[in-house]
Amino acid sequence: MGFTFPASSALLGDDPDRIASSAGSLLASNTLGAIVGTFAVPFLVIPTVGSPVAVALLALVNVGTALVLLAVATGVDPIRRLATAAIAAAVGLAVLLGIAVPGTIVDPGAARVLEAGGKIFASREDEIASVQAGQVAARELWVTGTSMTLLTVDAKLMPVLPLVLRPQSQSALTVAFGMGSAFRSALAAGLRTDAVELVPSVPLMFGWFYDDAAQVLANPNGQVIVADGRNHVELTDRRYDIIVTDPPPPIESSGASVISSLEYYRAGHARLNPGGVMMQWTPYGGTVDEFRAHLRTFHAVYPHVTIAFGPGGYGFFMLGSDEPLAFTDDAIAEVLGRPGILAEISSAYDSPERTIEGWTERIHSLVWLTDDEVSRFTGDGPLITDDRPLPEYFLLRRLFGPPSPKVTPGELLRLTRG
Repeated sequence: MGFTFPASSALLGDDPDRIASSAGSLLASNTLGAIVGTFAVPFLVIPTVGSPVAVALLALVNVGTALVLLAVATGVDPIRRLATAAIAAAVGLAVLLGIAVPGTIVDPGAARVLEAGGKIFASREDEIASVQAGQVAARELWVTGTSMTLLTVDAKLMPVLPLVLRPQSQSALTVAFGMGSAFRSALAAGLRTDAVELVPSVPLMFGWFYDDAAQVLANPNGQVIVADGRNHVELTDRRYDIIVTDPPPPIESSGASVISSLEYYRAGHARLNPGGVMMQWTPYGGTVDEFRAHLRTFHAVYPHVTIAFGPGGYGFFMLGSDEPLAFTDDAIAEVLGRPGILAEISSAYDSPERTIEGWTERIHSLVWLTDDEVSRFTGDGPLITDDRPLPEYFLLRRLFGPPSPKVTPGELLRLTRG
C-alpha cells in the first residue's frame, strides 16, 4: 500500500492550469485519509471484523479504485482496458469469497498455532493486538503470534518471593497480566493487588487458564487496570509494598525496554513504600553482556539486590530494595503456611517441590548473587535507558561486536564460580 500515494500522483495529468490545484487536492485527500484511517482502523474496523478481514476490505477498496480509474482513463487500448478490468474483477471476487468462507482469511498468529498441531480455545482482537488462548504441549497465551507465558511455577512465584522478603507487606502491583498467575498468587497471599495490562483482550482469557477466574476477579482486594504499565507507574498516586514486572518475551522485543529501563526502575522506586521490594523478571534469550546490562541498570536504582534462578528454567528473578534482603526459614514457613499459597505454587506442572520444607531448601538454592556480588559480576558498562534501549538493538552488536556467550544457568555459574 505504500506506493499508492506516489503512484496516484502520476495520474494527475500535465495540464499546467490544473496541476497545482490537483496536487493540492490529492495531498489534502491523502492527509484526511491518514487521519481518518489512523482512528477508524484500530478503534472501529479491527475490533469489529478483525485485522485479517480489515486487510481484505482494504484490498477491495484498492480493487474498486482500480476499476474507477479504468473507467475514467482516456487513451487506453480497449484490449488492455478489458484485460485489466477482468483481472481486477477476479481479484475482487477472490477476496470476497475469502471473506465469505469461514476459515479462509485467518489471523497469522492463530494459523501458526494450528500449523504446530495446537488447539485454540479462544481468539480475540482489540485495538492493541490479537490474542489467543490455547495449547500445544501445555496451555499457552499468545499475543500477536508470540507465546507470552505458560502456567509455570516461575510466574506463580513472582509475588511470593518478594512477600517472603517482606512478610508484613499489604499491597502489590503486577505489571503485565499474562495468564493472571502473579495476580492470582498475590490475592491468595492476602495482598491488596492492582494488575495493569496493556492489551484489553489478555485479561479476558483468564478463565481459560484458571477455573476460578470469575471468583478471583470478583475479589474486592483485586483490580485489573487496562492501561500502559509504564504510564501507570509514572502517574499513579498509589504506593505499594511490592511491585512485580513481567516484561513480554523475547527479551529483545521492541518496546519491552520501557518496563526494564533505568527510568522505569526509578519510577517504580518512587511508588514503593519504605523498605518495599521490586521484582523484575528477566527471561533467558540474550547474551551474557546484555544480561550484565540488565543487572547493572537494576542495581543502579536499588542498593540491595538479590538475583535468583527461576525453578522452572525460564529466567531470573531480580529483587531490589532500599533495605537488606534475606530469605529466612521462618519467613518462608510463615508465608507458605498462609492458606492456599503452598498449594498454589506447588500446583504448577513444572513445580519441583510440594512441601514447605522442600520449598525452604529450594528457595535458598535458587539465590545466585546478592549486593556486592552483583556489582562484581556486572562491572562497569552501559545502562539500559529510555533513549538507549540496548536490548532492542542487538543485531549489529551480535554480528560484529565482541563475542558474548548466550545466557544459561551453567554459563553464569561458570563465570561466577568462586
